[in-house]
Amino acid sequence: MIYRLKNGNWEKVKLGIFFTLEGYEIMPGESWTQEIRLVYFDESTWNSYPLPPGRYKIIKEALGIGVEGKLTLEVEFEIRE
Repeated sequence: MIYRLKNGNWEKVKLGIFFTLEGYEIMPGESWTQEIRLVYFDESTWNSYPLPPGRYKIIKEALGIGVEGKLTLEVEFEIRE
């Protein structure tokens, strides 16, 4: 999920895309990256537009094999003009 900071609160951004539940195996000490299309979806026009300038965060949940519960991964970033 992508959220935008607005008036001190994080608001969910309606995306023109969705995240899938594909499984990736990452061994200890390794890293992994994923490209995400930074657009929002305008339901009134059925079009996608670039995210406007502002403070954002992406939150994604991860599961571990042999580990109970979920790990919530989160990163904040800023889009500038």
